[in-house]
Amino acid sequence: MSSPRGAAAVPLFASSAERRRLTDQADLYAIIKATEVLERAYARAAVSASDYEKECAQLIAQFKASERALTGDGTVASAAAFFERWRV
Repeated sequence: MSSPRGAAAVPLFASSAERRRLTDQADLYAIIKATEVLERAYARAAVSASDYEKECAQLIAQFKASERALTGDGTVASAAAFFERWRV
């Protein structure tokens, strides 16, 4: 892949393990943002209560799995630490 005007490409990660950690962090962030969007939609009555509960349950399960993956491999100490670091 060529870079514009001869600029050197900058790698986003140095190894597959680092790539996985970054992807796991991006997944957790996306879950948090999706939850915020769902909350706003529910507050505006754009989502029914039953759909809201179903989607919340799914997001909570995904959050817990993502949090376990990140804390289990030492990427973050806790979800609170992740929130603080990324100002979520």
